[in-house]
Amino acid sequence: MYNPNDCYFFHDVDTIPESGILTYCCSPNSVIHYASARSTREFTMGYEGYFGGVVAATASQFRRANGFSNGFWGWGAEDDEFRERVLASGQRISRIPLAEGRYLVFDHSRDKSNYNERLKKVKEVSKVWKQDGLNSAKYSVDAILDKTYYTEIQVRFY
Repeated sequence: MYNPNDCYFFHDVDTIPESGILTYCCSPNSVIHYASARSTREFTMGYEGYFGGVVAATASQFRRANGFSNGFWGWGAEDDEFRERVLASGQRISRIPLAEGRYLVFDHSRDKSNYNERLKKVKEVSKVWKQDGLNSAKYSVDAILDKTYYTEIQVRFY
């Protein structure tokens, strides 16, 4: 099931490209941030280091960063935490130029009640990223479904 060259997209469901001309692909040289300009941020990044919306990584890059933290459930800061994992693992990040990486974001309510706690976790990445992530996730694969343009992997977390 694991191919180091597979391309993984982490794509917020409320985020769609403004234009149909973007080609979704990975780079062996860097993890790519696609959603560099979002409608909810007046088509800017919003803040330095923003890494949310749409991110592409090869399987090897994702494994090298030890995936996402298992400590984030719900909304907020998991994308910035992943950015710090990518950097801590010695990898580069590239961004689609603002003029091309324009995404429309559907507004919805967000539970911001524990957002400050989540931001604290982002600052602690260098201490925990090697122990918390893919290598400590407890899950089973329920199904692997080959779709026309993607593969759907259904998992159960424990």
